[in-house]
Amino acid sequence: MLSNLIYFLESLHCVRSLISIIVFAVGIVLILIWKFKIKKTSLLVCSVILMIIPCIVIVHGCYSAYLRPAHMEVELTQQELADFSEYLLEDDRFLDTKSFLRNNEKWFYQEEKGKEEQIDGKTLYSDDIQQGVLYQPNSSIYYYLSEYEDAETAEKVFMQSFLPDVNNAISMENKVYIVDADYTACASQEFDGTFFDWHQGEHNFTTLTVAILHENYIIWISEGTERNTPQLYSLIKEEKLFDSDYKLKTWVKA
Repeated sequence: MLSNLIYFLESLHCVRSLISIIVFAVGIVLILIWKFKIKKTSLLVCSVILMIIPCIVIVHGCYSAYLRPAHMEVELTQQELADFSEYLLEDDRFLDTKSFLRNNEKWFYQEEKGKEEQIDGKTLYSDDIQQGVLYQPNSSIYYYLSEYEDAETAEKVFMQSFLPDVNNAISMENKVYIVDADYTACASQEFDGTFFDWHQGEHNFTTLTVAILHENYIIWISEGTERNTPQLYSLIKEEKLFDSDYKLKTWVKA
């Protein structure tokens, strides 16, 4: 029952511009009624409130969709990236894929052998494990592990498929941590907002991705969420990704 109610409220949130216009129109009608028929203070106050709230929603929605920067600075320092890399690689923890956020329900898990991809006109192959945890509607955390034939192949894929996104993003500070032959990289936090979009729905969507190159492996950890601040930050800082008891926080519009 509670989950159905939450999903219903989420569906209303996806058409908030239409609802705001309707509520604003109701406020105008009540103002006219107050002006020409019923001179009650309570009616006037109610009318003003019904007009102010939709205006706030519309202004915020327009800012998010049209004015908010698409790329934002990552809230991780080099030391935090370094500590996270050591945590993930210690005792090959990253290979224990079934322990990834074990205390949360996975909405997909997939293993693929011999996956093909084209790099510099050459066909490269990898064995992939992909999984995702959905912790609230339109908010998920993903874990991808790709194993290549050798370290040289993995490095080539990493340098051409992920690192350019980091290099092209605004402000390189704290984006890449390198030790020996291992790379830990984090592209800038991306934001995408829609408003007055009644065909696809209206959302504020934030994406954060961290990738690690280690020997012949590439590890991708990504979150796409309607939160302003992804949970992945705290999961990295507190080393909770492979904590078998940790439960993701839900329904928090941080």
